[in-house]
Amino acid sequence: MLLKYDPAVIQIVEARDGGFLSGGTQAVAIVQRIYAQKGEVMISCTRGPHTPGVNGSGTILGLVVKAVGAGDTRIQITEASPQDSQQRSIPITSGDAVIQVQ
Repeated sequence: MLLKYDPAVIQIVEARDGGFLSGGTQAVAIVQRIYAQKGEVMISCTRGPHTPGVNGSGTILGLVVKAVGAGDTRIQITEASPQDSQQRSIPITSGDAVIQVQ
């Protein structure tokens, strides 16, 4: 997925496993590229090969965010391509996270 935000207000420092994809026991690979000056983060998270999928709802990722200046910003998911364990696309609904730094 691709996230965008205002780099004058926050920095995204790290993406962490939210627990849902690991199912408590499965390792999850998280690859992240942070473009701090542009206010963009590309994140990929995958379960190991030949692993059954997970069902239900939960937190996929957590973000570590650092305030760098006063103001408001949104963290927006501008691109996402989730897939199931057979590599079929999964429809998603997402919303923006609004952050206010004082």
